[in-house]
Amino acid sequence: MGQGGEALYDRVCKEIMCLCGCNQTVKACPHTNCDSAVPTRNKIKELIGQGKNHDEILASFVKEKGQIILSKPKEEGFNLIGYIFPFVAIIIVGALVFNLIKGWTRSGPATAPQTVAHKESGAGSGGPLAERMKKELSEFED
Repeated sequence: MGQGGEALYDRVCKEIMCLCGCNQTVKACPHTNCDSAVPTRNKIKELIGQGKNHDEILASFVKEKGQIILSKPKEEGFNLIGYIFPFVAIIIVGALVFNLIKGWTRSGPATAPQTVAHKESGAGSGGPLAERMKKELSEFED
């Protein structure tokens, strides 16, 4: 393989998942004699030797093993939900939080209820409650 073949090999190995259960790409599989990665790497080399390009090699693996072989799903059809949904969810949750906070702050700080002073027993006396309060305070201080 020439330099172009090596670059293609590395690129394809990064885009194909190892199916041994290591949850890594074929390039990053930690097992030296892996039952999945080694034959996959050999097949990639074989397909490059046949003159196949990047897309043809990936299509060959997808045809044989299905979409699960790809390290990332193709950005088309139903797979677009996986690419778009996180951003849509963030926007929706952000709008909900914004409206919730806006609703909390719209009512403003709580204000004390307005009281009306009653003048029942002359100017400045404050009425019977004021007299009772003065009496209880004087008893408390004694």
